[in-house]
Amino acid sequence: MRRLCVASSVVLAMFCGAAFATEPDNLPRLQTAAVVTPDVALPETTRVPVVTPLTRSYETLVITLGGDLGMNPSGQPVAADSVMRHGRRYAFAELTSGLKGHLVGDLVFANLETVVTDRNDLGAVDKAFNFRTHPNAVRHLVGAGFNVLSAANNHAFDYGETGLADTIRHLEQLKATGLKGAPGAGFGRSEALAPAVVKVRDAHVLLGAVGIGLGAGNSATRATMASYHGADLGDAARRLRETPADVRVLSVHFGQELSVRPSAADEKRLREVAAANGIDIVAGHHAHVAAGVQESSGRLIFYGLGNLLHPGMQNMGAHGICRDFGVLATVHLGRAEGETFRVRAVELKTFADMHATVRVRTGDEGKARIAVMNHHAAGLDDRVGGGARGVRFAPQSDGSGLWCSAHGEERDDHLAARCRLPAVTASDDDARARAAAASCGGEVVARRPVAPTPIAIEARQAAPRERFVSRFEDARSTER
Repeated sequence: MRRLCVASSVVLAMFCGAAFATEPDNLPRLQTAAVVTPDVALPETTRVPVVTPLTRSYETLVITLGGDLGMNPSGQPVAADSVMRHGRRYAFAELTSGLKGHLVGDLVFANLETVVTDRNDLGAVDKAFNFRTHPNAVRHLVGAGFNVLSAANNHAFDYGETGLADTIRHLEQLKATGLKGAPGAGFGRSEALAPAVVKVRDAHVLLGAVGIGLGAGNSATRATMASYHGADLGDAARRLRETPADVRVLSVHFGQELSVRPSAADEKRLREVAAANGIDIVAGHHAHVAAGVQESSGRLIFYGLGNLLHPGMQNMGAHGICRDFGVLATVHLGRAEGETFRVRAVELKTFADMHATVRVRTGDEGKARIAVMNHHAAGLDDRVGGGARGVRFAPQSDGSGLWCSAHGEERDDHLAARCRLPAVTASDDDARARAAAASCGGEVVARRPVAPTPIAIEARQAAPRERFVSRFEDARSTER
């Protein structure tokens, strides 16, 4: 009798195994609830997430985006081991110590707003601010975690074509020590417009870059840069579209200093370029202040990442909570086997003292700046049509912000558990929202730029009223 039972069990197991082996992948399956490890305990009523079927692999990709980056004040000589600011010498590691532990991701990007050279005999061009950084300082930044740097911005030509040529050569050399790409500049227009191609496990990521400046023109061999103005933006975007890739990122140096809102024309242009060329993420910078984030048909547009670390910039603490911080945005993407990558979530951290020893803002200090980002987002809701929405971040206990898309829980992991956590209490959120509105002075709109005329910023409501003038006219400029 015992042998019969054993035999029956074996037959039953074989039958069940065959049944499951022939079950189509698209049918629901019984699974035990996965163990999650959120930051805080989940309530007993928390629903079990819908997870990717166990038979299908799931691939993740993490891209972290930072704003303006440099390692030397304006006009200062470069040194191989340190930076001089206001009479004090800073070791490279001292300047970046506050970023330790935050530069995480498969790709960690920032806009390198400086010439890279070891020469102190180069003549600076005739302009208000000229930045140059020693190659050793950039090597330190790569060692700290940055692995993709944009070379396209309005400081690329600060020391002329010779300085830009030095930048291109030094960044190319740094690819042997961990730098994966430095798009936006090159010898000839084709190189300047070409995206960096980065392979992350089974995924190919493209990163292109354009900046404010002379533009690539028709040069075939001279050091040049891709420009936001003219045809370069569209041509750089088309290069992204025409190159096979799983994820496409475009770095854009554009807009007006101190403006926390893009002009309607710039918003429309960036959204159209992203949609027409399959660009998944647009990383904007130049204004030196953090601006809003927008989601449009699954694409993310960061209109301003602010300063991240740059001894050449002023202390932004004098501008109130609306403009006294930079951001580091960590974008989580995922895809099931056979599908395309989709944005799951964005984690946002805010920073202080970006002009010196940068530090992350935590607790209530960080939550107040997350409220500012949400204030900016409210002005990006379908402003120029097309159903785009400003991205609102839920303040976290550590002072960061978290936004989850509809795909945030499609894989049962730590990120999904965080996406299921309840938001902050309404009373705290309302108080921070009022403080953000008061500091930002209501809606702030930048007029369409006509370089190199002074900055024009119109504040339709002022509470308190703030004065913003051209960096060419006022010693309180964002760069000094």
